Amino acid sequence: MLVQVTCKPFGSPGRPVGPASVPWLSPNGNVRSLAHPETCEHEPCAVTCSVAQQYGSVPRAVVAATAPETPGGQAVPVSASHDTRWDAAARRAHILEVLETQDFVGVKELSEEFGLTAMSVRRDLTAMANDGLITRVRGGAAKPPPAVSSPQYAQAASRNLHAKRIIAARAVELLEPGLSVFFYSGSTVARVAAHLPRELHSTLTVVTNSLPVIEEISSWQDPHLVAVGGTYLHSYMTFVGPQAVLAVEGMNADVAVIGCDGLSSDGGLTTPHQLVAEIGSTIVRQAARTIVVADSTKIGRRGFTQIAPIGAIDVLVTDLGADRDELARLEDAGIEVIVA
Repeated sequence: MLVQVTCKPFGSPGRPVGPASVPWLSPNGNVRSLAHPETCEHEPCAVTCSVAQQYGSVPRAVVAATAPETPGGQAVPVSASHDTRWDAAARRAHILEVLETQDFVGVKELSEEFGLTAMSVRRDLTAMANDGLITRVRGGAAKPPPAVSSPQYAQAASRNLHAKRIIAARAVELLEPGLSVFFYSGSTVARVAAHLPRELHSTLTVVTNSLPVIEEISSWQDPHLVAVGGTYLHSYMTFVGPQAVLAVEGMNADVAVIGCDGLSSDGGLTTPHQLVAEIGSTIVRQAARTIVVADSTKIGRRGFTQIAPIGAIDVLVTDLGADRDELARLEDAGIEVIVA
């Protein structure tokens, strides 16, 4: 299968196109080996699709598709299976656009969409990962995580990751355009912020004391973000203390998205740290509706300090591993339980 192009040279004089010379079809129909692309400037040529795929695209500065002619002056029909619209910059932009709306994109999916080999797509992803644009994972790529400088937070964020993802995906369905939303600290809450679809980016007003949430929301194109400052608690990557509490007391929100260390029918919403509990209690009081996002390991657990009593919680979003009896007791207490 041939892809016909008109190409200009790329690279410095005497520099080959890649590790090997590029075969091309000259106007007289002879297949030649083009070791130095500057020798064919402005000359119509056809690059084999396999070579185009090997390098991710046809040689740089493709300007037009032109049919080479036979010695008799007739155009040689050439079939183009490689979509030259997807140059390297366009591919990168598309990959980033996909990752704005989903956590993962696969090599196979991109290979089919771009018309490239899996090897070429992997090279694209590796280059993007080296630039810090994505994170390479098995079979494809994911969003890069927010910069994490706290080992304790990083460890917590890596636990029960699959459950946190499905909880976050379900929780964002409860948020509507135009709402004002408090985002509390914690890795599950940060995951909810990362899952917010693009159509909500310019309509939500986000208020948060969580540094990972601040980093996520501030990366949007047009965010409405109120960052709550105060004393920085490194292990939780959050701002606490009297300044933070005073700031939140001056605001009201439609919804609070809250995480926890424990949620039980007898102990309510709890956390080990008193200052974290204090700002959480304030957030719950200032919100018209409270949504708790907690994976199954938190359900039935009773922590050191209460954030809020069970009656202050409107909705719980958790995963299938949660204790059924405890969920039934929470529902009896008036909480809407959503198992993602």
